[in-house]
Amino acid sequence: MPPVRTYRPSFPLLREHKLTRYATVPPAQRAAGTPLAPSVEKAYYRKCIQLKRRLNEVEAANEEARTRRVRLDRAIMKMRLERAFLLEQLSKRVEPNVEGSDASGEEGPGTVGS
Repeated sequence: MPPVRTYRPSFPLLREHKLTRYATVPPAQRAAGTPLAPSVEKAYYRKCIQLKRRLNEVEAANEEARTRRVRLDRAIMKMRLERAFLLEQLSKRVEPNVEGSDASGEEGPGTVGS
């Protein structure tokens, strides 16, 4: 009869990490089933705890960066909408250049009337 497999979700956030399980078992209990010396086991245990702390720090920094990115994306979208609105308002207020000339119908300071 084949061994019974337990269901493990494929989502990384829902799945318990091996380091978590390893770090929560005291070194005395782990050393009983491993061929490593207790001092090496303790060193691995400490290293595992350090890595877990570092992982939490990196995940927190990642979450902060993601939040900042979302805020910046919203600000960019808002500025684009404002720009489009202002360009539309400007085009309503400025007379269109129909003939292709840049004269506005007013005489400039260098022009003398005849």
